[in-house]
Amino acid sequence: MVQNDKYKFVAVINEKIEIGKALNAIAHMALGLVNIAEEETRKKCLL
Repeated sequence: MVQNDKYKFVAVINEKIEIGKALNAIAHMALGLVNIAEEETRKKCLL
């Protein structure tokens, strides 16, 4: 379900990178994006 289609997030990861490191990088990037989002958007994104 899409709550807000104004923002999009796409990650392209090199397949040679270990899966754990890739997921860690994606998680940190996602949390960084949530941190700079507006307060209303943050409430929708966080569990």
